[in-house]
Amino acid sequence: MDRRQLIVTVSVGLLGTIAMTLFAKNLNAWLPTIFSKPSASPFLDSFITVMSILATLYMVQKKIECWIIWVLIDVVATYVYYIRDIKFYSIQYFVLTIIAAFAVWNWMKEYRGYRNITA
Repeated sequence: MDRRQLIVTVSVGLLGTIAMTLFAKNLNAWLPTIFSKPSASPFLDSFITVMSILATLYMVQKKIECWIIWVLIDVVATYVYYIRDIKFYSIQYFVLTIIAAFAVWNWMKEYRGYRNITA
């Protein structure tokens, strides 16, 4: 990923997370009959959502960076579910972190092999 793409990725992730946080934080005020309680952690939930969408878009484009983003998302989700005392999901996201880390390693290995063949 070049510098421009990195800046765009970080900017979209940050701005999207902030916008989604402001939306999620106010849902209980706007729709009290549906959302009776405020969001437990709107920033972290918004980060997971926005970055998952971004990682999925990169995955469709077959970019190696999508797996790095998935590792980050899975680490944050593991933490969020652990502190909320939802252990099963915490374990699930921990396993997904391992799978995503393996994918980063595997895709990098294949990319290096492909680069050596075409060079």
